[in-house]
Amino acid sequence: MLFPQKIQLEIIQWDEVIKMVEFNLSKALVQGRKVNDLAADIRSSKNSVIEAKKAKAKVVAAEKAKAANPGE
Repeated sequence: MLFPQKIQLEIIQWDEVIKMVEFNLSKALVQGRKVNDLAADIRSSKNSVIEAKKAKAKVVAAEKAKAANPGE
């Protein structure tokens, strides 16, 4: 049962990336920005998602450590 939940989590994460890219695309089109500027925005969005995943992983690790050592 854990495996399908992991797949669902990956789908949600990709949806977030797609939404960010679509937002940046629409923003760039409205503002008439160059393709290079758009590419920079997409890279920035990707990096933000990666940083958010790292932060979440740290929180999960801390919660697991706390659960493993309830006396502390």
